[in-house]
Amino acid sequence: MLHLRKPSAALTVSPSALVLLAAFLLLSRGLTLPAALLSAALCHELAHVLTLHALHTPPRRLTLSATGAELYVPDLHRLSYGGELLAVAAGPGCNLLLWALLSLTGWPPLAPFAGAHLILGALNLLPVRPMDGGRLLWLLTALCTEPYTADRVAAAVGLAASSALLALCLWLVLTTGSGLFLLLGALWLAYRSL
Repeated sequence: MLHLRKPSAALTVSPSALVLLAAFLLLSRGLTLPAALLSAALCHELAHVLTLHALHTPPRRLTLSATGAELYVPDLHRLSYGGELLAVAAGPGCNLLLWALLSLTGWPPLAPFAGAHLILGALNLLPVRPMDGGRLLWLLTALCTEPYTADRVAAAVGLAASSALLALCLWLVLTTGSGLFLLLGALWLAYRSL
């Protein structure tokens, strides 16, 4: 693992993230798509980090792996449900806001960047537990009921959503012969939601 230390936080990059990035760069036609996706991911994580700093609960570590990014926030328990909702929604919210702003320009070279923000924002809103949408669902349910019910609701909705996505991706692969990477992602989400 690579460790880049800063005074209050660490960035950890797993070898799987580097392998995935290398494969993506090799399979891409040009650098526009990788640049668009990486910039959208950077904006997403930066929105989470800045919001957590504004709420006086800075993250200690950001871990990048082939399955995504994960923030370690030891003082997360100090946040109210509303504060945590704000911190979790900041990532997808930033992506969707940048998608809208980039789309409004109408400038064709910015279209891949707008699309990357839309895709990343929408995917992160899926109500499946490892995604921001799964955490948002849990927080909203816990805010209205209590944590035990939130666990049950989030697990049931996450399993239903990941199963539907898996069926859709499988249908796409069987009917078009493409979408294998989407199917692998859907399999990972289905596994994580069990």
